[in-house]
Amino acid sequence: MGAGLLGLGSQAVLMPEWASLSYGMPTPEAGWVAATGLRDIALGVMTFLLWFRAPQALKWFLAGLLLVPLGDILLVLLHGRGPLNTLPHALGAGYIAALLFASSRVLE
Repeated sequence: MGAGLLGLGSQAVLMPEWASLSYGMPTPEAGWVAATGLRDIALGVMTFLLWFRAPQALKWFLAGLLLVPLGDILLVLLHGRGPLNTLPHALGAGYIAALLFASSRVLE
């Protein structure tokens, strides 16, 4: 999870135009895309810090983190190029939900 977020964030910072296409909302505003990339990098770092330092808190972090792809789905539906572009975000939400379910079983 953390590595995926670091990868997404790095992509947005280093290749903002391509990242905006993969997000589902192409834009020439590279600064805004890079800003969202920094968000993902910070979330990736937090994932690793919690995993290593406070694994019991990880399930609560994942619950909050689930809001990010759900919000991304809403944004793409409102401003993107159609529902099909929500698929990567829906997959991300499913992945986080599965990790949340697993972590609540393992970290009780």
